[in-house]
Amino acid sequence: MWVLGKVALLVVMALSGLLLLVSSLPWLSYLLHDAPLPTRRLGELAAATLGSAAILGSAIWLYWLLDRYRQRIREQRRQAHAAARLDAIQRDAVFEARGSRLWPLLLLPLLAVFGFGTVAAAKDGRWDIAAISLAMSLLLLLAGWQLLHQLLRPGPLLRMDATAIDHALYGPIPWTDVIGIQLQSMQTRAGQTHTLMLGVRGAKRYLDNASAPARWLYGRKRHGSGDIGTLTIPLGPLAEDPELIQQTARAFRERAAAPFLPFWYEQMGAQEIDTALSMQALTDEMAAMPSLPRNATPAQIAAFEALGHSLLERQQALLPELDAVTQTHLQQARRSTLRSRIAMWLVIVAMVISLALKVLSRL
Repeated sequence: MWVLGKVALLVVMALSGLLLLVSSLPWLSYLLHDAPLPTRRLGELAAATLGSAAILGSAIWLYWLLDRYRQRIREQRRQAHAAARLDAIQRDAVFEARGSRLWPLLLLPLLAVFGFGTVAAAKDGRWDIAAISLAMSLLLLLAGWQLLHQLLRPGPLLRMDATAIDHALYGPIPWTDVIGIQLQSMQTRAGQTHTLMLGVRGAKRYLDNASAPARWLYGRKRHGSGDIGTLTIPLGPLAEDPELIQQTARAFRERAAAPFLPFWYEQMGAQEIDTALSMQALTDEMAAMPSLPRNATPAQIAAFEALGHSLLERQQALLPELDAVTQTHLQQARRSTLRSRIAMWLVIVAMVISLALKVLSRL
């Protein structure tokens, strides 16, 4: 149904476009070369031009609407499928994702291209290009070996249950050590790449379980109290929907009785992490604070007031830390803006100098 509709619209666009081109030739000749117009058929020519243009525009608009509607239907079906999968996973209390065998095959032609480029450049004496091609070949070999090492591991590439998340890179990571989860997506020319970022306590000991290439590729600076750092899980090699993986990870993590930051992100600094954890602990205590019964005794009223006063004091003590975190964010934003402006002006200056050198060379 979808295919027949799109094919029919494409045929209409091709025919109307051809008719528009033919009917526009006399008008173009008149505008460009002052060629005479066929006065007897001027009305028919104008009607053909306007009609073919209207049909072509309508067909393009309908094709766009059909494509958008098809994408919407696909997205609704994908979300429904993901919701059903997530519900089934929560009932079974386990999620497994195996690696896609297509990725190692995609690296072979790239490796062949760069290998041939290295040999050809070396024969021509272009040692700079040969060195770059050789470096790219070595990087592809490294990435291919790392990917095969993960795919050939016994069992699934990624496994999650109520107790831990287990990936081929790092081994089992208990949910109680995970303080944050973030799905990063990046649009490239080859498509979208997805990465699952985990904020983990004691990240170094899990990173040490990975191979040397993985430690070099995915190593992150540790920060925050309790040795909190970031572990990177590439989702491209997995034969599962990235959003389903992220939703499943969050669903499993929210069951664990340990501090968790729903809005954690990779760039969170030590002070921000500590303050967010303290604020969340205080919020949980306020939510769990028992209500005062109607027939409360003076002792119960005094205890209730003392607990409320204690929580209020802790909240007031956290306000300077929140202000410091806000100021740190503002300073980082200013520095980022300044770096962007400096980079922009450097590019402009380089372009002006290059243009000036070309002009001077011709004088």
